[in-house]
Amino acid sequence: MVWLASLSLLITADSDGVSGRQFVPILPTLQGVRLERTGYAAATLGGRACLTQELKSFQQQLKLAPKRTVTEKIWALKTPFSWIIATTKSKALPKRLGFEPKWFEATKEEWSSADGKRTICVVLARSASAGQTRLSPRLDQWEIRWRAEGQFSPFGSIVEIARPIGDGARRFFALDQLRRQDPLRLWLSLGNLLEGWSWVRDGPSLHRQTTVSGLGQKGPEYMLLGGNDMVVPQAQLETELKHLNTTPLNTFGRDIPIERQGVMIVRENKRIVLLAITPQGK
Repeated sequence: MVWLASLSLLITADSDGVSGRQFVPILPTLQGVRLERTGYAAATLGGRACLTQELKSFQQQLKLAPKRTVTEKIWALKTPFSWIIATTKSKALPKRLGFEPKWFEATKEEWSSADGKRTICVVLARSASAGQTRLSPRLDQWEIRWRAEGQFSPFGSIVEIARPIGDGARRFFALDQLRRQDPLRLWLSLGNLLEGWSWVRDGPSLHRQTTVSGLGQKGPEYMLLGGNDMVVPQAQLETELKHLNTTPLNTFGRDIPIERQGVMIVRENKRIVLLAITPQGK
């Protein structure tokens, strides 16, 4: 007898390791950029990022319930590393950066409080945050982000908002909490977990061992190995995956024989066959 079972999948990719210290911002590395400001000077919540210099000052303003007084249409370019905020949508900018042109409509906001202080924010136009008429006063809901701002000829004023160094630990903690909530919840990594966005040249990064140690016996159940994951010898990779308690997958390829497709998942005396992962309606 065959029973149809459902399970929840946590799918991640390009996770940049536990420490997250491999991450390198884009704007400071580009030639022709005249930087005006860099540092941890942004806070994000949902689809909104607020540009603030001091966290304490930002917290005080949140308590005063600032009101939105000015809005202006701008554009946000999504990259694998960060968001690039620009005044105009350009085909040349993503090409210059070496990324796909994933542009999103956004709104530049100015929030003013009773003490006369103003804060500039950027919100994605189609996000749930765009419909909010007030900023959350709870500072613990906001996340600190790295920010660079400058002039980039011929594109004008550019702002980059990126996740901070060390963000990997927070994200993997959240994953662990979600897995504890449901024993049938499965973590599937689509690769580049052990190295992430480090600049791999002739071998593994110095942070790889931090990731392997941090995910000891609680790595993803299954993992499609990425190119960066396989920069170490096969024997070392097998040892690392065993330490993570992770099974490598190569069975979802279109050209793989049918008898080799799918994996058997054991959960609480149940055996579930995962045959494929496909877009809805396919």
